[in-house]
Amino acid sequence: MGRMPIGRLQAVWRLARVIALTTLASIVCACGSSTERAEVATPPSPRAGGTLRVLHEPIGSLDPVFIDDVYEGNAAQQIFEGLIALDPNLSPKPALAESWTLSDDGKLYVFRLRSDVRFHDGTPLDAAVAKRSLTLVLRPDKPSACLPETYFLDIEGAEAYAAGDAREVSGIRVRDPRTLEIQLVKPLSFFLAVLAMGQAALTPARLGETWAERQAVPIGTGPFRFVRWEQDGSVLLARNDDYWSVPALLDSLHFISGAPMTPQRTTAALFRHQADGASLASSQARLVEEVGGFRVMSTPELSLTFLGINTKNPPLDRREVRQALARCVSPAAILESKENRVVMAQGILPPGMPGYRPEDRRPPYDPVEARRLLSLAGFPQAAPDRPLRLVTTRMGNRSGWLREQYIKDLERIGLEIELEELDWAELDRVVLNGETDLFNMTWVADVPDPDAFLYFLFRTGEVNNLVSFSDPMVDSLLAEGRRCPPGPKRFEIYSEIEARVLAAMPLVPLYHETAAYAWDPRIEGIEATPFGLAQTTFKRAWFRPERPMRTYLADLR
Repeated sequence: MGRMPIGRLQAVWRLARVIALTTLASIVCACGSSTERAEVATPPSPRAGGTLRVLHEPIGSLDPVFIDDVYEGNAAQQIFEGLIALDPNLSPKPALAESWTLSDDGKLYVFRLRSDVRFHDGTPLDAAVAKRSLTLVLRPDKPSACLPETYFLDIEGAEAYAAGDAREVSGIRVRDPRTLEIQLVKPLSFFLAVLAMGQAALTPARLGETWAERQAVPIGTGPFRFVRWEQDGSVLLARNDDYWSVPALLDSLHFISGAPMTPQRTTAALFRHQADGASLASSQARLVEEVGGFRVMSTPELSLTFLGINTKNPPLDRREVRQALARCVSPAAILESKENRVVMAQGILPPGMPGYRPEDRRPPYDPVEARRLLSLAGFPQAAPDRPLRLVTTRMGNRSGWLREQYIKDLERIGLEIELEELDWAELDRVVLNGETDLFNMTWVADVPDPDAFLYFLFRTGEVNNLVSFSDPMVDSLLAEGRRCPPGPKRFEIYSEIEARVLAAMPLVPLYHETAAYAWDPRIEGIEATPFGLAQTTFKRAWFRPERPMRTYLADLR
């Protein structure tokens, strides 16, 4: 007989199980009480072994300093660890630092390092190594920016070192081999969460080591160690048998790349059993779950999907034009295209983020008002002599509502749009270089604090200020928010920042992702996090043994 398509095979398997269990239940009912006759199945215990294959976009870097997307972050999360980690409630917990103290003025942190930690190459962890590693975030010869750098500049002596005017960061100090001190210039209420960022993870950081050498063989302390890069961007990791904590159960992890991910390619790879898990577009979740038999895990993310507007490009430098763009976004169309698997944004901050307020700050869907706003901006005389370029990624089927509703509404009010679907790497390049007018992108928080959205996206001159937004009052409030101690006053500051940004409308908040991931139903021990794939760890993942078909036939007898 020929090979049976996997969807049909799993359907037959489920049918056989239903028949077997139904028959068994009938026998129990006929023979007496289920409490007397039936045996309660004992769930299998976690067992070691196996390779977990995770479908990924190509991984560009595994040096923690340069990680800037969720796929790189996910692989690096298995290899590297920091002084601090976050628990399921997003509170700081010990990692490579077994404990810490904070001075009364909130500026001096003293970390006590674990004594039993070695890097994958055998290098023991001590305070001197930790100091060199953290200093990398600020090194002036970095080929590109590092996300925590803006926070690290609050460390005493950091600005002088980053400018090349000092040989070391005076505020990162070794007290003794197991004690590291970090002295801040001013308090930063979420500094421990900053140290939990993947980009602040510790590496051996050898003296004289080049950036290229670090990239070639990534070395951390985590539950998995690096084995090799593959030509298509895939990465193979193996269990770290000398891990300082409880070793991982899996033998290895294979992050599979190759062709750019699209919803169709992702589904095909899962159905062909070329991967055991992958992140899913919302449009594919039901198919993968109901037909493919995969377990779909969904979790709200601390993220914002938005329409970015390059405010430097005419006519997008006019506020009325940007507000008109916002008035053409239909929540109903987005929810329909996403099968109600997303939460519509009411502002910039997502639900679950400290400082979030459940009040709708977005302009309502109103194309008639959008046309009036364009008239105030001088249209049709001020209309550009070319289509506005709108770019989005192929992954996630994001262009569905854009093409079917949004672009049509924009064209009806007099804006001509050219939509391009790009691979993630090309989209990232185009947006970072300001080579487009409009773009559809998702921002995922690195720390559970409103600063993770508002500072990075809207501070004047910030690398990730992708919309070229600038407001001196917002800059001042952002600085005040970082200085302010935790409490309601601090969240009032961020609420004011959010209101000022939305009044200028440099971006249009669209929705907050409910991230979906498909996993082979045999896989246990994977826990989703509000930070999505980037901080998902596989150290407790394991494969449940498959129950052979003959056991169901035995049940029938």
